[in-house]
Amino acid sequence: STQSTWGKKSPASRSSEGRTRKMRRLFFFSFICFLIVICALMSDCECRRRRKGAAKSDTKTTTKAKGLVLQKPAAKLQAKQKEEKKVPFTVYIQCKCDDFQRFTPILTDVVAHVGAIIDLQFVPIVWSYPGSKYGFTSTHGDNEVKGAFIYVCLAEQSSDSRKLAAFAACSLRSVFPFDEIPSNMKQCAAEQGYDTDRLNDCASGERGRALLSQAFQLSSASQVSWSPTIMVGGQFVCQFNTQNCFATSAQQYVARVCALYQGPQLPAACGSPQGSQSQSQSREYSGISYAPQQYDYGMQQQPLYGGGFYTGGSPSSSPQVYYTVG
Repeated sequence: STQSTWGKKSPASRSSEGRTRKMRRLFFFSFICFLIVICALMSDCECRRRRKGAAKSDTKTTTKAKGLVLQKPAAKLQAKQKEEKKVPFTVYIQCKCDDFQRFTPILTDVVAHVGAIIDLQFVPIVWSYPGSKYGFTSTHGDNEVKGAFIYVCLAEQSSDSRKLAAFAACSLRSVFPFDEIPSNMKQCAAEQGYDTDRLNDCASGERGRALLSQAFQLSSASQVSWSPTIMVGGQFVCQFNTQNCFATSAQQYVARVCALYQGPQLPAACGSPQGSQSQSQSREYSGISYAPQQYDYGMQQQPLYGGGFYTGGSPSSSPQVYYTVG
């Protein structure tokens, strides 16, 4: 009787073992769930990391692609401009001026020899006049103002010195007072490959008005009122057909351009530099001596309306006579 009782478990003992088994099963399932959650989180993090890496890779690829399309050409253009170091050749003009016509053969000759290393810019000389038909006035009337609109718009299309010089010579083929201007300018522009429709839109619209307003500000700031007034490399050179002129031939202009040019290779017209290469000393080109500092009257280069440069600033007191009307 005693043995039989001893071998059997009491109800309390069986209840305790049942609770223990349940707790073990609960712990086991909880642990399994915990592992599943951890694995899910790790998988999610890995997916996010891969997506982020893929996005970064796409960004790099896009950046490289953009660089191929946009950045590299811009960098090449800047490098090319830096390498060329063209010499600013600025001519302040009135397009119906007979002295401008007399200067164009010289300019054409200069461009033929050193056109590749100069940045030719025409700056029309006009005066702001709100009460006038076009908002500006000029010495030779409204048609000259209309021609001035065309000149400032030419620079929007091309900075090719040869095309600009050829256009100027074409428009002045007749005799003073050049009644064909501005009607002949469309044909002259077409001969040089300009888009005449685009040129007309600019010259007759707000863009042309804005560009000519800037040209007026430039000529006023430079105190230039004589046509043509020529400046090379930011230095006053000539009020053409007056006594205030340091260059009267194409050869003399070429010598000045060659002396100022700092590009990698001199054109054949410049010959071989001899003597000192110092900027502050004379340099010999084509048998003509030129001292750059002799013609530097404190003029500063500033951005021009369509690109390039103009010579702005106030002249020093000593050469003030060179900026008065001859």
